[in-house]
Amino acid sequence: NYYPQPWLEKVTQEHIRYSVDVYDQKALGKSDPLATFGLNPYPIHHPNNMDLAIVHLKSEEASLKQMKSLGVHTLYLADNDTTFDKGDEVFFEGFEITEEHYEAMEQVNDAFEKDKSGKKSDNDTRMFIPYTTAGKLIFANPNRFLATTETTLPEGVCGGPVIDEAGRACGVVEGIV
Repeated sequence: NYYPQPWLEKVTQEHIRYSVDVYDQKALGKSDPLATFGLNPYPIHHPNNMDLAIVHLKSEEASLKQMKSLGVHTLYLADNDTTFDKGDEVFFEGFEITEEHYEAMEQVNDAFEKDKSGKKSDNDTRMFIPYTTAGKLIFANPNRFLATTETTLPEGVCGGPVIDEAGRACGVVEGIV
């Protein structure tokens, strides 16, 4: 039980609201969201309890149009008949927090110091820095593949898309070994 507070046992699906915020990447951590989009309240969870769910936007067509106008890049799925072979290049997208991003880390440290100094905050002050890297398939079959990368992927890539050489989403990162 991750959260042992008794009141959480009474929370049901009707109490939950899902949404997606779109931020300006050039102003990470420095601005409010450009827009917030509602999601349908019933996500589709992976049938084998993997850390994966599918959610749909409310007013999906209008929301996608507005997201594109804000600069959100749309990923399309690879065709079902696409085959993958050992040695094919794929790309992993997600997020990381590293000391290489000095300005972002300074903002996180400043927020931490404010919290430490007595100002209590429930806001999540972590900075999610976009991350992309290439990898090569070392095993592939129609249902699953395994890839290798030059460096270990950060945890923020789990659940992120795997993109094929044609720029289409061909999988989801299930875990990092």
